[in-house]
Amino acid sequence: MAENNINKETLAEDTLEKTKNLALQLTNSQAQIKNVDDLKNVEKNWQNIIKQIESIEPLTKAYQEKPELLNTYLTNLMAIQKKISEENKALNTKQEAEKNINLALENQKNNQWTKAVSHWQNALNFLNKISPETLVSQEIKELENNANKQLETAKKELQKALTREEMKSEIKKICENTD
Repeated sequence: MAENNINKETLAEDTLEKTKNLALQLTNSQAQIKNVDDLKNVEKNWQNIIKQIESIEPLTKAYQEKPELLNTYLTNLMAIQKKISEENKALNTKQEAEKNINLALENQKNNQWTKAVSHWQNALNFLNKISPETLVSQEIKELENNANKQLETAKKELQKALTREEMKSEIKKICENTD
């Protein structure tokens, strides 16, 4: 029985040390996260660490640290899950912006300037919804800069097209009045 208790105590201490080391490594590695897949890997690692902490048996010295560590690690897990949700939302919003960008480009090819202006504005509206705290923020800045330039071009072309239509209308009126 005493040997069984020693084994439990040793296992609990080993598990505690192992999880503390893993948690420290994981915390330090979070600075190098580049994408949602990296975030998901961090999430899995926090889940594994939490499972290991939960496996520490009662009536061991390590068990006394369990509640505080669980609280800390669960807080870290929830923060990562929130970040994953924010990043997924940002990616979905970016995809909506890209759809509008593609539609605007197609409209420009077809000289449909009113539609192009509308799609460029929609794209910018989507891009502006994305937080600068997201992993895609640098890509968003580039898309936004391009969309702003394209919007200005489309507005100028729309104005030219409207002016041409006004001129055609005036010429048609003049021609009709001379008959």
